Order: sequence, then structure tokens, then C-alpha cells
Amino acid sequence: MLVPVALLLAAWWWGQALSPAVWLGGTACVLLGIALRLWAAGCLRKQEALVCWGPFAYLRNPLYVGTLLIGSGLGLLTGRWEALALVATLMLTVYLPTVRHEERVLRALFGPAYDAYCREVPRWLPRLTPRRSAGFAVVQPRWRLVQHNREHHHLLVQLAFLAAFYAVQLVKG
Repeated sequence: MLVPVALLLAAWWWGQALSPAVWLGGTACVLLGIALRLWAAGCLRKQEALVCWGPFAYLRNPLYVGTLLIGSGLGLLTGRWEALALVATLMLTVYLPTVRHEERVLRALFGPAYDAYCREVPRWLPRLTPRRSAGFAVVQPRWRLVQHNREHHHLLVQLAFLAAFYAVQLVKG
């Protein structure tokens, strides 16, 4: 939560009026990140199943990639390149150790099935086609899982930040 607040303050104090292309690009990144996080949260069954359908069939960490897209979009909306560097640095600092830890936990829980999944699905950059290995159920995303994973709160917060950035642009522009 501190990163979007810091980015919003940077946009207010040091930002400038943005070109329509930068505004649309930043907004598109935020909305794409939100959509990816919602899709992933609608499939995620933490500690219950090795989830390898939905966005998890394309990349192993869609929630973190969604957050990176949101952060990058908000960084663009500051109008400062330094904000993008800050977002990238914070993401690497926080998510690399987190992912390593989560991978150890998943490997302990799901063993060879998780190893096979890791061989087929990239960690950060998505595959062009979904993984379709035998033995894994395909489940449609469900809103109840979005709620169970508390992603609807994240959605509301990110939309509020996007509205705040829009307000800053109205004042600056």
C-alpha cells in the first residue's frame, strides 16, 4: 500500500501533465494488472490444489505479474521515469525471495507434479499457449474464490488509486 501512495504523492509534487498516450498506456497497464489478478484469484485454491489452469497455465505467478503491471502503470501515471525504476526495484526486492519461499512450500506439498509444472510453465513471462498436461483438472474462475482470496478488496483499492491519479491529472493538466 505504501508504493501506490508514494507514487501518487510523486505525481502530485513532481509530476507533470501527461500526454494522452502515456495516460492511456498507464491506465491500460493498471486495468490489465487488475484483470489478471482477478482471473488468478478466481482460480486460486491456496494449499488445496496445484492450480495450473486459468492464468496459471500460462505463467506461475500471475498475481505478482498483475501487481507488477499495476505498479508499472501507476509509475507511468506519475510522469516520472524514476517511479518505474522504484517499482522495479521494490518488486525485485520483495517478490524474488517470496517466490523462492513459495516454490519450496509448493514443492513440499505437491512434489513431482509441481516439478513437472515448473518445467512447462515459466515463472514470469507467459507462455503463448496454455499448458495442457494430462492429469490436471480445468476449472472456470469463480467469484466466490475471488472473495475468499480477498481480491475484491484489492480491486477496489486499485480503482480508487486510479481515480486519484486521474484527479491529479485533472489538476495538473
